[in-house]
Amino acid sequence: MLQVHQIWSEVLHHDQISISADFFQIGGTSLLAVLVASKIQSTLGVEIPASQLFTDKTIADLSMTVSRLQSSSVSTSGSQPEQVSPVLTPQDKSRGVYCTLNQEVMIMLHQLSPETIVYSMPFAIRLSGPLDTDLLDRSLQIVVARQEVLLCHLTGKLISQNLFGKALRGLMKLSMGSYQVANLLRQCQQMPYD
Repeated sequence: MLQVHQIWSEVLHHDQISISADFFQIGGTSLLAVLVASKIQSTLGVEIPASQLFTDKTIADLSMTVSRLQSSSVSTSGSQPEQVSPVLTPQDKSRGVYCTLNQEVMIMLHQLSPETIVYSMPFAIRLSGPLDTDLLDRSLQIVVARQEVLLCHLTGKLISQNLFGKALRGLMKLSMGSYQVANLLRQCQQMPYD
């Protein structure tokens, strides 16, 4: 556990980290998770995917996984170490979740310059041929349900509100000409970040 704690301290630039602290709530990002996984492999000789930090978010949990993998690789006498498949579990987000550092920066930039549209990237996709709109609708609903960023509104915390998902069905049935699409994209591009 001490070695995992040292790796986290080095990567997150924190001297005192609780073994029950959530990696992502104390400044961890997906890129830093890759760095932690790499350092665990080079320091402890255990290969874990960076995605393991999405499951084992605390030092205590990750240390148990590393310890299990170390004993597994010793007992298999030199064969390939066991790969850990991350298990996704629902989290209680009824009170919201903290923004990542990048999201906080975007909110701050928006507050400093609300008229900026630098983060607005509207686009259109032209489809040709037969289209099963019901299947496309169900597919997009599944994507929206699994991608929290499409369900949330930033206000300093991520508050789960199905903003995009409710509007999706109405957008699915629109049929426009190229000129109308171009006008709609220009209008969307002028909308401030929210």
